Amino acid sequence: MKTITSCLLITFCFMIKTPSFSDGVFLWTKISGKWNVDLSSHTLCSSRVSTNTYGYSDLIDNNSVTSIPEINRFTDIECGFELHSPVDDNHFTLIFSSSHYGLNFYGIRFNGTKEKLNRISLIQSKPINKDLSSKEKNNFVIENLISSDLALSYNSPIVLKLKINKSKLKVYVNDKVAIDYPLNEKVQAGKIGFSHKNNLVQVKTIYVRNGKEIIFTDDFSRNTVKTYTVTAEKVRDSK
Repeated sequence: MKTITSCLLITFCFMIKTPSFSDGVFLWTKISGKWNVDLSSHTLCSSRVSTNTYGYSDLIDNNSVTSIPEINRFTDIECGFELHSPVDDNHFTLIFSSSHYGLNFYGIRFNGTKEKLNRISLIQSKPINKDLSSKEKNNFVIENLISSDLALSYNSPIVLKLKINKSKLKVYVNDKVAIDYPLNEKVQAGKIGFSHKNNLVQVKTIYVRNGKEIIFTDDFSRNTVKTYTVTAEKVRDSK
């Protein structure tokens, strides 16, 4: 008797190369949502407002993008952005020192209502059980380390600056100190990125420095967002 079996071959195509700022390679990986570079305005944009909760990580549960290269050491991050079209309560987060499939990271999170942004927080994501696989659901917790009130308008430029000196973190919003916090560990390594929910985002500038040296930037003059594609082929074997 002839038995027909079938299997599905999944092929992942990755381009492994160290990104630079001039040779046209990708600098960002889309984790979730709809991210692209708007070449007319030279901005990194996210056009999806809604999100889906899967439970694998905070980055997957929100609209997120992270840098492809890990940044081994940095002292300063500067980001210029605008938020638009808020839908009820919303947030935007600058991610830094992301590792372990996005389960570990720090973030500066802006929260707001439909009327305005009214709060800024330093948050930390970490796994509940480090021994479990990254495919395990609900194995992470988001801790709010410190928060402060603020009042910022939508559809207006915002400049966020982070300065890290060993375990000391200072956060500036439009050149005013918003957070001054002593961390329990060094956080000068890992990926950076952005995450949001219930609003539209335009990132206009991003600079990561180690001292005076710029070690990561993007002028958004070309498509630098990588979306990995999956191709499937059905194969039949007969015996």
